[in-house]
Amino acid sequence: MIGFFIMMTDLNTNPSKEGVSTHAIKDVWAYNKGEYLGTYTLPATIPVLKEGKESIELIAGIEVNGISTTRAQYPFFLQVQEKISLTPKKFDTLRPTFQYQQSTQFPFIEDFDEGNGFFNLNRVESMNDPEVRYGEGAGYLHIPASSDTTYYFESKDPFNVPAEGAPVFLELDYKSDVDITAGLRLIRGNKSSDQYKLGLRDQDNWNKIYINYTPEITKSNANQVKILFKVRINQINEDAEVYVDNVKLVN
Repeated sequence: MIGFFIMMTDLNTNPSKEGVSTHAIKDVWAYNKGEYLGTYTLPATIPVLKEGKESIELIAGIEVNGISTTRAQYPFFLQVQEKISLTPKKFDTLRPTFQYQQSTQFPFIEDFDEGNGFFNLNRVESMNDPEVRYGEGAGYLHIPASSDTTYYFESKDPFNVPAEGAPVFLELDYKSDVDITAGLRLIRGNKSSDQYKLGLRDQDNWNKIYINYTPEITKSNANQVKILFKVRINQINEDAEVYVDNVKLVN
């Protein structure tokens, strides 16, 4: 058998323009000189029915909206090219490093290291809270034990987004004792509507998610959006905590 092995991948970013390099690349689409080899969930052993020096192209895949059955190529990452030498009974190990395409726009990035771009959300610093995993700060919401309460937090400013079906995603790292619902305020001129799209299940550990807002923006013909979150509480007996970090609106 001939091929190569991929254990994991990396993401390289320019933090000042693209935010930090957290990612949740789950799959790779593999090609050999343009010939499709298959889509593989990582870690993966990828067979190639050739010998000698070959060129391999890899495209990063994600779980869209955090759904394991909805997997797709992430449209904002560059394809990675690797040169390998294929020898029978020997497998090279690759660890591809992906980057954002140069054309990718980031209307909004909030890593909470220096500020807080959200209403109704506190900022905590890593020196004071061991749960802060990335950088110097995170967004934080403390929820006292209560019943029949809904908490809302949203971006302070609206952001321009492309029309005509261009892809728009929200990237988010979060950790929460309770479920969160993510949505957008869709704005066109002096009209707006709030649409909540996706429930984020409570997570004991930090989790990365990619939310696809392209259909909502395209259907509404919105040219601006605000990022919305809500937390609906129904008779919790203990205090709860919500953390968010590395929020990126990407198009």
